[in-house]
Amino acid sequence: MHYQAITPRVWHIEEDYRDYCTLVRGEKLSILWDTGQGKGDLPAFLAEHVATDCLVLNSHGHADHIGGNHRFPRVY
Repeated sequence: MHYQAITPRVWHIEEDYRDYCTLVRGEKLSILWDTGQGKGDLPAFLAEHVATDCLVLNSHGHADHIGGNHRFPRVY
């Protein structure tokens, strides 16, 4: 799992080949747009790189966008 910084606060995180999530880093709360397929330990990756809690927002219900939802306490 790795990321590409689009701006200092917006990252594209690649969980698996061409399976991306987008992170918007806030000062008090970060927003994670989609959780990928759930293959990797996305919460552990975020804990290493982000100091805030993450709120998950899903773009739609396909498995490659919601597969990691079960690993997060706040998903919308």
